[in-house]
Parts: sequence; structure tokens; C-alpha cells
Amino acid sequence: MLFAISRGSDGSGAERYVVYVPFTLAPGASLGTLERPAVSSGPGYQLTLEKMQYLYAISLGPFGSPEEASSYVGKARACLLWLSLKFNCGVSYPKALSEVTLLDQPIPRPETGPIAELASNWEWSATDGQYDADKAVIRPDHKRLMRWEMGHVSVTVGISIDNFLTSIHQALSFPSLERVIEDEKLKLAIEIYAAYRFELSENAQLITLVTALEALLLDTDIPTHSSAALLRGKEAIGVARDAHSKDSPEWRDMNYLLSRVGNLQREAIGGSLRKYTSSIASRYPELGDAQDNAEKLQVAYNVRSTLLHEGRSNDINQSLGFLRVFVPRLLEVLYREVAGVTQP
Repeated sequence: MLFAISRGSDGSGAERYVVYVPFTLAPGASLGTLERPAVSSGPGYQLTLEKMQYLYAISLGPFGSPEEASSYVGKARACLLWLSLKFNCGVSYPKALSEVTLLDQPIPRPETGPIAELASNWEWSATDGQYDADKAVIRPDHKRLMRWEMGHVSVTVGISIDNFLTSIHQALSFPSLERVIEDEKLKLAIEIYAAYRFELSENAQLITLVTALEALLLDTDIPTHSSAALLRGKEAIGVARDAHSKDSPEWRDMNYLLSRVGNLQREAIGGSLRKYTSSIASRYPELGDAQDNAEKLQVAYNVRSTLLHEGRSNDINQSLGFLRVFVPRLLEVLYREVAGVTQP
């Protein structure tokens, strides 16, 4: 299939706006049969889930103005992040908002051809514009909009529709849902976690899962006594460097060494990762024993380092099994915490 055309809006009634966010599921994930759009309601919105040729999409609305609809764009994306955690699957969606193409004047329905047939089925005498199926938009639902979907590789599509919709409503009920999208590090960590499901090799999966945890970390300085010793070392390297001419290769090499040593001011990632996850596990017993988790994370981080430096490791299975369970659990408690929900 080169492209598909579908009805992109209701195309009648009073002025109103709908948030539209398409998404794909990683290979191996599945969604139940969806022959027609599934519609359910929540407080102040209507949720629609639909399947196109190769994509799925959720729509939220209607809203009385584009500004009101805009307040739900971040919430819609946050819901899809929640689904990644809730169903332990990869969900990919547009990170930016695109524009609907609106015509200066409606185009009358052609006499013949596929658009003529479709518009006739929808009882449209003309069209007001269009948008791409794979772009997130705020669509004016009262306008008559065509939706264009380009052909591409299909993905496997068995999560029940009821469970899917229930989880969206669950996320939308969280008191501070918009804070999830505003928390750049948590958002990035969940997006990286969701991407791991698109990785086919176990090596790439392990690297991606550790990277998802690493994305949560803030830069932390080493202890004061270690910092003082580092400063003395930097001064010694500076003296040795300045014994050479600035235009000499020796000066350049030692200056590069000095810059590398400067990076030691920050605590090592492996150590920061253990401390960070242990502090969270101490607040949430459901994550398991903090010390046990810290030890397993150290092993997983070492396996990741071996993979990156040598291209292979013989110790991947145990660490990957641990990360597949631990990472989504950790991200879920952080998601709930940021969204204002402290209890499962």
C-alpha cells in the first residue's frame, strides 16, 4: 500500500477541537480486534481509540477552543507513557505537535475517483483540509478533514480494548498528570524504556534498559575529601603540562588529560545509579530489597560496560531478566509519585 485515505474528522456541528495522537506498538505487542473506533467517556472528555492501516490513534475531546485542547496534548502523551509501563510494551508516538492544513476555500467533491466515493459515503459536498495520520494534531472536528496515511512496515497487533481504555482513563484521573510530561528526565527515561521493546537483540535490550535508568540521574559531585585530592592531582598535571610549549603535541596531550581528569569531579554513573535506586526502593518496599537491587544493578551496569567496550558478554541473561522486571516497576512508582499518586 502506497497510502490510505480516511475520514479525519466529524465534519459537522458547532466549532470544537480534538487532540489527536497516533502511536505504534513494538513488535510482539498486540491490541485486541478493533473493527470500528472504541469510544468511552471520562470527566470532561471523550476518549476514542481507532485503528488505521498501520497505526493506532487516541483522540480526546471535544474542547471549545484550540487553547483548551492544547492543555490535553501533554496529558495524551503521558497516557501513552503510562501504557508502556502498565502493559510492559513499547509505544512510539510523535513528540511534536503538527498543524492541520486548512484550505482558504473548501474544495468541492470531485465527480469521480476514490475521494469522490469516500466523500459521498460521508455525505460531504466538499473538504476543508487534511492532516497526516502519523502526526499529532489539534484538529477542528467541525471541519471536513481528510486523513492521509503512508504505507510502511506493519507491526504485530492482543491487549484487550477494554483494558487499554481503562488504563487511559486511569492515567487521566491522576491529580498532576501534566507534571509527567514536564519532568524531562522521567519522560526521557520512560521513552527509552518503551524503545527497548523495539530492539530485537538481547544485547541492545540490556543497553537500552540500563540507559533508561541512567537518564534519571542528576549530576552529583564526589565527596569533599575526594574532591580535594582530585584538585591536587589536577594541579600536578597542570604543572607537568606547562613544562612544555603550548604549540607542542606534549602540551596538547596533557591538556586533554587534564580535561578528562576534570570529569572525575562528578560521581561515577554506576555509583550514582546504585544510590539513586536504593533511595527509591527504601520508600517503596514493592520494589524489593534495596541492597539486593543495588548489587544486581552493579552487575547489570558492568555487563553493559563490557558490551560497549568489547561488543559481547557471557553474563547477559540474568541481568536482562532482572532489568525487564525492575525497570518498569521503578518507572511506574516514579510516574505515580510525579503524577500525585503515592499508592498503587
